[in-house]
Amino acid sequence: MTRTLSSQAFKEAAVELADHPFVVRASNGELTDREWSIYVDQRTEAGDKFTDFIERAIWVAKDAGGQGIQLALQENLNEENGIFDNREHPHAVHSLWRQNFRSGIFAILERVQVTDANAHYHAVLESLLQSRDVYKVGGAFAGLELIIGYEYKKVLQGLEKRFPSLTSQQTLYIRSHALHEDRHFQEMLAPLIVACDTKQKVSSALEGLDIIHAAKRRQIDEIASTASDEN
Repeated sequence: MTRTLSSQAFKEAAVELADHPFVVRASNGELTDREWSIYVDQRTEAGDKFTDFIERAIWVAKDAGGQGIQLALQENLNEENGIFDNREHPHAVHSLWRQNFRSGIFAILERVQVTDANAHYHAVLESLLQSRDVYKVGGAFAGLELIIGYEYKKVLQGLEKRFPSLTSQQTLYIRSHALHEDRHFQEMLAPLIVACDTKQKVSSALEGLDIIHAAKRRQIDEIASTASDEN
């Protein structure tokens, strides 16, 4: 059966990642303190580097003449930087939200220092950007929007069970992504579908989705494996 560039293809990838055993255990509030510590540390570290990847993806789209994809990525970057309605809102900068989240968690848990579990994930993003394939990059970033949203919906359930003392400001980073990533995904998918007007372009976009889906699974696998290693 021929795959199409549709919401369903992306949803299947997001659901599969949200059903990862580690994410399911997080949702159920079953992670150990060490697992929570490493998960929060590594996932927010990945978030800290994500803005740079978005900026570079915008340049890929600009160079390729993918205006719709470029604008969707720019909106994503603006939100990361707390810019909306053409104004800067310092309280809405996502790096601040991540800092508040880390501060809340690590006031409760000991912060466990580990080897970077994001190395492969970041290498894949680097490779995608180096390809200069705007359709592949667009498919990957659209996939990330939905995959992360589904992941954080599950994680938010577990946070509320395990850390009920966290304030709304301390959980805002996770809550915002859980609530709004589907909208961001739709805003990214719409111009991608318009741009992919040949079978080859559709194939490239779906390849980008598959690449980032595999990288995200590897990222969660690495976090889970690192967290289970007591040495």
